[in-house]
Amino acid sequence: MASDFEYDLSAALPTLRQRGGQDDLVTAIERALSVASAHQDLSDAADALQLLGMLTKGDGHGGLTGAELSTAAGCLFAQAVILYARATETKPIEREKWFGREKLKGDGRELHLEAMELRNHALAHFGKAADMADGPLVREALVMRRVTEGVGIAFYSARAQNRAQFARRLMGLVEHVRSMAYDATQARYVELGTVLSAASRRDAGVAALMRRYRFDPDAFCAVPGWIDAFEGKPDAGAFNSYGVIEKPDE
Repeated sequence: MASDFEYDLSAALPTLRQRGGQDDLVTAIERALSVASAHQDLSDAADALQLLGMLTKGDGHGGLTGAELSTAAGCLFAQAVILYARATETKPIEREKWFGREKLKGDGRELHLEAMELRNHALAHFGKAADMADGPLVREALVMRRVTEGVGIAFYSARAQNRAQFARRLMGLVEHVRSMAYDATQARYVELGTVLSAASRRDAGVAALMRRYRFDPDAFCAVPGWIDAFEGKPDAGAFNSYGVIEKPDE
């Protein structure tokens, strides 16, 4: 259950908008929520890449067959690229944009553009990614061949579900941008704390409104103990007060 002082600011947003007079507070909550959400996407992308590396090294495949391993690797690879794109470049839906490619310099920007090209023309939409340094993702051939009945047509497809060289490079970029998202999250938590304090001093109704939106972890997610695992992450910030999250070691 929620503690005596644990309020869901995001759940209060619709009421704050309808009530009016607190545009600065609404904006501050939206900005903090958006970048914290993007940071979570980047954390999940890093987890996918780490698991991909474990799965494709040595005996880390957990007894999967070749076809099963290929499918699992493909899912993790696509997940990482799509989550990275969603956190950075892809036009956001239901959250505010926080990232611009101008934040990256040199090789980082080039790799970012490569990841966007891969997402847009090989993963989210069909494409063969023929120009990748470690080979295309898809090779296809339509072959005419002799069969018992005469001449037949066969379709062959070789789909590289994982590009290891690119995945290793992407991991470095994901960690770099995740650190940027972490710093942005901290700044917006501080901003939100300042704006909320000022709003509460101006209008006593703000504090009363917040008390209507107690956060209940059990109602939020039915998985037992989920919040303990979430708060155990060294850079998870969604359930902590602004400015008190320990930054992970670089």
